[in-house]
Amino acid sequence: MSVRASTNLRGFLAAGVLALGVDQIAKASLLLHVAADTGVPIFSLLGGRLTIIPIPSLTLGLGLVGDWPLPWQAAVFGLAALLVAWLALVLYRGLGPGEVLNAVALGFVLGGAVGNVADLLYRGAVIDIIGFGAPGGAPAFLFNFADAFMTAGIVILGLELLVAEGASRVRTRPSAGTDG
Repeated sequence: MSVRASTNLRGFLAAGVLALGVDQIAKASLLLHVAADTGVPIFSLLGGRLTIIPIPSLTLGLGLVGDWPLPWQAAVFGLAALLVAWLALVLYRGLGPGEVLNAVALGFVLGGAVGNVADLLYRGAVIDIIGFGAPGGAPAFLFNFADAFMTAGIVILGLELLVAEGASRVRTRPSAGTDG
């Protein structure tokens, strides 16, 4: 294994462990401080618009499977998370030496997917920990660190792809003053 390849592996594993660790530690510490009713906010800010509240949810596809029986929701959600994890591993294996930023981004995606699968297996649902919405009503937007890390990884991959494509076009463009 070359030094560049091992640097990719270190970045991939470190990012994955960071994403999984932050997600699971945040949820575990929050659930330790919660009353029997997980729908009760721990505390609220901005007049109740921003709350720290553990909410078990399976919000895959913006709630598109919300009317399905719970076992089907869990199965679809679990399969989607496993597919994301598998795709991150496949893409990682295709990286060239020295592509550390891509390795870190894929580690974030993998760590987030594993965090959501861990929630599903050990808690029966993904635990969202921060809710944004109208005071006293159901949160319109829910947040958990696993989803945030997956989103960050995908954004990093997209930005890196745009930058690499732009650099490739600059290298292949004929220089000024020549016919091409």
